[in-house]
Amino acid sequence: MRKDLRKMTPSLYRQGVTDEQLASLRQHANNIELGASLAVEAREKEHSIVYASCAQILKKYPQKRVQYKGCDEKTLRDMKLVMRYCVYSGVLDDADYARDKMHYWYRTIINAFGFGQEFIEDAYRTVQRRAEKTMNPAEFSVLSAMIDDAIAVYNS
Repeated sequence: MRKDLRKMTPSLYRQGVTDEQLASLRQHANNIELGASLAVEAREKEHSIVYASCAQILKKYPQKRVQYKGCDEKTLRDMKLVMRYCVYSGVLDDADYARDKMHYWYRTIINAFGFGQEFIEDAYRTVQRRAEKTMNPAEFSVLSAMIDDAIAVYNS
């Protein structure tokens, strides 16, 4: 559960819901519905988005295939995983969850492989651009914000 909603819970026991809290709950409900649409669209389009992005990024960085054994498979796996983290965070309407539970942990693994920040950011920007071309604007806006957040974490 999002931190702001957890903080709201004790006050709901002591008093009725305020207009501000009600507005926040309604916005959260709208975001949850949008997150469900994002999950469906991502499930349908993940394969084409990720495979095309992977092919494009490895064409741009052919030296990575020589430097790293299994580079194609690892890049594809990692791009899918981060996209799924971003979708999951959108479904939960909780960017903090992805940041705290997934991105920081995943950043240490990616950095251990030594792909480099330029490659990683370029890879996820490629996914972002491909998603923008194929997804509905509302669902893409949620995914895009989560990808931006993932990139910020990886670059920190």
